[in-house]
Amino acid sequence: MLRVPAMGRAIRLGLALSAALAAATAGVRAQQPAMLAAGPAAQEPSPLATPDGMPQILEIRLSPTVVHRGTLVHAEVHTTTQVVSVVAIAAGRTIRVAQIGPGEFACDARVPFYIPPFSGAYAVTFRAHDARGRMTQAAANVVVR
Repeated sequence: MLRVPAMGRAIRLGLALSAALAAATAGVRAQQPAMLAAGPAAQEPSPLATPDGMPQILEIRLSPTVVHRGTLVHAEVHTTTQVVSVVAIAAGRTIRVAQIGPGEFACDARVPFYIPPFSGAYAVTFRAHDARGRMTQAAANVVVR
């Protein structure tokens, strides 16, 4: 269960995490993970479009999920193929996640050194949009120690 911190603490930490995501993704092209580029036998199958055409987030991977100041966090979002954009939302700020292939999005972010010294679990919401403007969302937790 997600622990809900005091609002001031959550906002300060969320803004710090948002700033780190924004700084890491500004002008940086995400690279395809080695496990997906190893060759035909090692590649994951591309996700198919859903029968109803609605976009779906199939999986969110954050590594590591327990972070400290200065930790580099890698995020991967796997979606159905009709998704054309993904954004990460933390503390009211929206950050674009780069598309690296059909249904594959990724970004890297460094947790800033200037975050308040509060620990706990915090949700990062990912929203996926298709070309028609339809949206779905899912969240992943990051634990700050």
